[in-house]
Formats: sequence, structure tokens, C-alpha cells
Amino acid sequence: MPKLRMLEQLDASLRASVRAAKKGTTMRQLAESFWEERQDLLRPLLREWAIEKLLRLLRKHRAAARAEWRAKQPPLFEYLPLRIQGDEGRDVRLVNATYQDLVEYCKALESQQRHRRRRAQELMKVKDPRLTEAIALRDKMRVPARKNPAVTVGQVLGLFEEGLGAISVT
Repeated sequence: MPKLRMLEQLDASLRASVRAAKKGTTMRQLAESFWEERQDLLRPLLREWAIEKLLRLLRKHRAAARAEWRAKQPPLFEYLPLRIQGDEGRDVRLVNATYQDLVEYCKALESQQRHRRRRAQELMKVKDPRLTEAIALRDKMRVPARKNPAVTVGQVLGLFEEGLGAISVT
């Protein structure tokens, strides 16, 4: 029996049970009696329902594990944002940024710094802390990027801990 047809039958049976229920019957009692009387409709759907419930629970636990892992991690950088404007103007998560993304980001920050210097002389003495951290990170990425241009910040800094399996750092 196709799944859609089974769901339609189940829906019709549920409506009929609600209408036929005696006054004062709790939802729990109604559900239990429906289970006892209409297992022929429910058995084929149990696997799907169980998988959906398991998926919700697994997602909840994965999110909790991810949050716990993040809470244990020191902040990557004091001033750098979690997302930067990378190569070709695309928005990139810092941990997924490549050397070329960092080069472009540093150029943008340097341009902003030059623009600020023109507007206010006192800013010449103060260097943007984001630029300082971005340059340090770019320099750290330079050697690994020569060997592998696709290497990311997360890989170079060793951010992907073992034991988290498929949990990505988001």
C-alpha cells in the first residue's frame, strides 16, 4: 500500500476515533485504544516515525556536543570576525578561509586604514587590531599555502578536533 494512501487512511481513522470518543476520554486513552484497535494502519508507519524521532534526538545531541566543544575553545582571535570578505568578494567563515581569502581581507583592511588616515591624522598612530591579527594569520598561512593552496585556517590552526566525527565547526 503506498505511503500516501496509508496516511490518508490513518488520518480518516483518527478523525473517526475523535468523533466517536466518549466525553471525558483523555488523549492518552484515545491514543492507546487507537493503537490496540488499528495496529494494521500503524505498524507500517512505525519505522518512519521512529527514524524521524531518532533524527530529532540526534540533531539535538549533536548541537549540544557542538556547543560544548565551542565553549571549551578559546576565542580564535580577539578582533577578527567569524566571517570575512574573501577572494572575489565572497563571504567566508574564518576557519574555512584560504590564504588567498586572507590576502584579500588584509588588502581591504589596509585600504580602510589608509582611508581613515586621510580623514584623521591622530589615527595614523593607532593601528587597526583586526589588521594586525589578519596579517599575523596571513603570515602563518603563507608556508602551508605554498604546498596546498586550498588549505584553510582551521586546518593550519588544528581546529578540527578528533572525536567529534562529522560535527563541523559552525
